[in-house]
Amino acid sequence: MKRLTIVAAASLGLLTACQGGSTPSPEVASNHVPTVTRTIMTHDMPYMQNGAFSAQEVDRLKQWLDSVGVRYGDQLSVDGPTGSGAALREKMVSEVLAQRGLMLVRHAPPTSPALTAGTARFVLVRAVASVPECPDFSRRSNPEYSASKMSNYSCATISNLAAMVADPNDLVSGKTHAGVTAERAVKAVDAALKKATRDSVNSSVGTVK
Repeated sequence: MKRLTIVAAASLGLLTACQGGSTPSPEVASNHVPTVTRTIMTHDMPYMQNGAFSAQEVDRLKQWLDSVGVRYGDQLSVDGPTGSGAALREKMVSEVLAQRGLMLVRHAPPTSPALTAGTARFVLVRAVASVPECPDFSRRSNPEYSASKMSNYSCATISNLAAMVADPNDLVSGKTHAGVTAERAVKAVDAALKKATRDSVNSSVGTVK
């Protein structure tokens, strides 16, 4: 298994760049932003003359996915020679990923070394969000004569955001609405609120039909 790490700062419109620790900072915007680190992992898979992977190679891929803990947010792709066999190989890998609720992305990022003949490469790009400069106590909160916030301001909030976001890539470039996901979320919240209202009324005046 080969790994290549790429670091990119998240570009959040609501956040400003990190300032010097001793510089007064009177505005309410955060001094900290999440940093998104991307790690590339690869798994080479030889294929047969007809372009398909053997059952043994499919099993090896499943074991590899389990070993790296493939999860939501991982960007998964297949790199290799184009042609009639490429579509078949992507189909076989897609079926494996579908069992885990995942899907392939269209383009694979550049990797090394170069592929050998008769081999395709499964590429996994994993993003992890963190706030490496937090906690930050470089500037004391007291005494305070410039109406400024302390250097550690917003560290808890931004660190929790980095830890809780399902797909860290969304901190760099958010997803647009592409289906009924948002509608289902609204329906779930609406149902929960209605149930909470019914439970409150039931507990106060008895059962309401």
